[in-house]
Amino acid sequence: MPIKTKVDLVNANNSDERFKNAVYLSGSMAYQYDIFSKKLFLFGPTKKVIGYSEKESAKINASAWKKMVHPDDRKRVYDLLYKTIKTGKKYEAEYRIKHKKGSYLYVRDHGAYTFDKKGKVINLFGSVVNIDSSVKNKHELEELKDKYQILSDNIFDGVFIHQDGIFLEVNETLAKMLGCKTKEIIGKKLVVL
Repeated sequence: MPIKTKVDLVNANNSDERFKNAVYLSGSMAYQYDIFSKKLFLFGPTKKVIGYSEKESAKINASAWKKMVHPDDRKRVYDLLYKTIKTGKKYEAEYRIKHKKGSYLYVRDHGAYTFDKKGKVINLFGSVVNIDSSVKNKHELEELKDKYQILSDNIFDGVFIHQDGIFLEVNETLAKMLGCKTKEIIGKKLVVL
């Protein structure tokens, strides 16, 4: 249910409509899983998160969702969900989900179960946000850091990075030149000879 103007949010007639508008504006896809009917309801910007329109996502049931979770992440995610039922606590998980186009993307899932007066689980509510670009950026930075470290450790000059005269990074060559290990230098004050 895309919002066309700011007025749509202000003029929403009921709390359900206002809630759905707020979810859409948040950029997170929200969901409800009804334990008794075993129905999964997805709403909000589903197309932005998983590639399916709201109409298409209405056809995704709990079994289909489980299959969309990357096989390497599935056991960890569902173990956490089952553990959450027992503890009654909220959960947060990052995992990969299969996009409509067939590729996997990283998402962050926040959720919590609701219980009836007897303590029985009745619903699972949560939100899923696409964090794919931030996870991929983090992986790229880690790769660059590893490449820098290899380059730094394999040149014949002593190399260091400092801030305010404190060693932050040193390469193996410099450590050997000073007759110590890199971890003995990092954090120490740079002394001019």
